[in-house]
Amino acid sequence: MKLIDEKGKLFGLVNIVDLLIVVVVLGLAAGVYYKVTQSNRVVETVPVTLTLLAEEIRQPTVDAIAIGDDAYDWESNGYFGKVVDKQVTPAIAYVETADGRVVKAEIPDKYNLTVTIEGSGVYQSRGVVIGGRDWKVGNTLVLKTQKSSVKTTVIGLVQPEAPTQE
Repeated sequence: MKLIDEKGKLFGLVNIVDLLIVVVVLGLAAGVYYKVTQSNRVVETVPVTLTLLAEEIRQPTVDAIAIGDDAYDWESNGYFGKVVDKQVTPAIAYVETADGRVVKAEIPDKYNLTVTIEGSGVYQSRGVVIGGRDWKVGNTLVLKTQKSSVKTTVIGLVQPEAPTQE
């Protein structure tokens, strides 16, 4: 028995062109169904507090970030929330002295900035999605506000507990 006979039928039963049309129509129907059911899904947001650290930055960058600023991710332009706290400390480096000791020293004109942002996110099994991306402690991002952008590291993420199954 041939795979396609002289009449163009697959296994002598169905025309191959008709079969391809049926497969395409079924695929389109499945895609439309998925799109319609996913777009009607209600997404519940939860409050999230994100703490970011920018290291060894200059004073103008420190001054450009203010409490009350809207905070965004530079890459996705996703909105995080509002800056609610900012702590500035001198940047520190460990240097070796002439006699071989290692000492802690301030880096002149450089600062570490800790920024706390309160916003909302979507809880998912893999964590919290804020501004369209998954966030975890240790992630890096370029924080963007109205007056500045600065490379930061996530050092704190307070999120709600996973919903309990009843």
